Amino acid sequence: MNYQEMMEYITHTDWKGSSLGLDRMKEIMKGLRNPQDKIHVIHVAGTNGKGSCCAMLHSILKEAGYKVGLFTSPHLIDYEERFIINDEKISHKDFIKVASKVKKVTESMKDQPTEFEILTAIGYEYFYEKKVDVAIMEVGLGGKVAALDEIHEQMEHMTTVDVKLLNERIKKIVNAGAEYLVLELTSHALAQYRDIGI
Repeated sequence: MNYQEMMEYITHTDWKGSSLGLDRMKEIMKGLRNPQDKIHVIHVAGTNGKGSCCAMLHSILKEAGYKVGLFTSPHLIDYEERFIINDEKISHKDFIKVASKVKKVTESMKDQPTEFEILTAIGYEYFYEKKVDVAIMEVGLGGKVAALDEIHEQMEHMTTVDVKLLNERIKKIVNAGAEYLVLELTSHALAQYRDIGI
């Protein structure tokens, strides 16, 4: 698969939008042998400030001597901007290599994944292959049913939530976000802080 074919593979799913649910993500991760379970992860969720928070965490940990993966969205110029390790974005060669692995898994799926799910899978596989010390992942939409919620992270952070933007949907969003934090964080993340070594 060349670069153009890879871009067509990723972008052809854009029409599906943010179709919530974890089944597709579980299937992809299983096909990749669950790279998300083999690295340390920090999730960053919220309405405002996710990108800034991720950038600051990336900088702090990098300066402390760690090899740090950073997955954010959207990109400004090209998709490679979404996959960073210590300020270096993924190369065309590695992007094609990892995307080809993901494509091979998704080709046989009955329910095809969204663009964000594909990119998330690429991020986890890439960070696993490069043996990062920790991966900082910016969460998309969906809270407890977002693509990233399939991953057993070691730490979570939620930025501010914009109530004005949520309007009448506030209860649904807060319920999703609160469950995302309470269930995930208290069940295993707090107990694993010391395992990260930071």
